[in-house]
Amino acid sequence: MELFDNREVAVDVNQHDGILRVCNIMPGSMVFLYTHHGIKMAEWEYQRGDICFQLPEKGNYVLVITHLACNIVVKQILYGVYL
Repeated sequence: MELFDNREVAVDVNQHDGILRVCNIMPGSMVFLYTHHGIKMAEWEYQRGDICFQLPEKGNYVLVITHLACNIVVKQILYGVYL
């Protein structure tokens, strides 16, 4: 039996226009986008395809992906911010 999880999630931010693209998500996952202050910006229940979202402004964001059968995945998203 093949096990699936969200470890293979791919996240890309187009630094020119602020489009966040998330792919390789396990069906049935919940995806949340927060500001670095913890304010929820968006929420999706993933079924298929890629998730695309226009980030409202340059900054630091946190992407959280949950699924009942998987570990939680947390990714930092930087748009126009360089450490």
